[in-house]
Amino acid sequence: MITTRRDTRKYQALMQQPQVAILVHDFERTSDIGKGTLSITLRGRAIEQTGEVAERLRSAHLARNLLYANFISGDGIAVIAVEVSTASMCTLDDKVHTWEAPSAPTAAHGGE
Repeated sequence: MITTRRDTRKYQALMQQPQVAILVHDFERTSDIGKGTLSITLRGRAIEQTGEVAERLRSAHLARNLLYANFISGDGIAVIAVEVSTASMCTLDDKVHTWEAPSAPTAAHGGE
């Protein structure tokens, strides 16, 4: 989840082309795929949150980032969550593991 001002190019770009890729480094942690540094690429869709959901996310974000309140709270600041569809995790020894989000049923796949 990120917060950004609605009057920025970043916000406009996310609203026009919501497909995103986010790179995260998880340094010196042990996970189920090994010990060491992980590089994780998350791919998905940026979705602006509104109402109660936005305020709950904003509050959690602010609690962890008090020094950046001016970028999190205030008029014209959007709360954007990423609906992750895939993740690629790469270890220091270049082992890559890929995860895909389960698909929601569609009419073509037996859903309504």
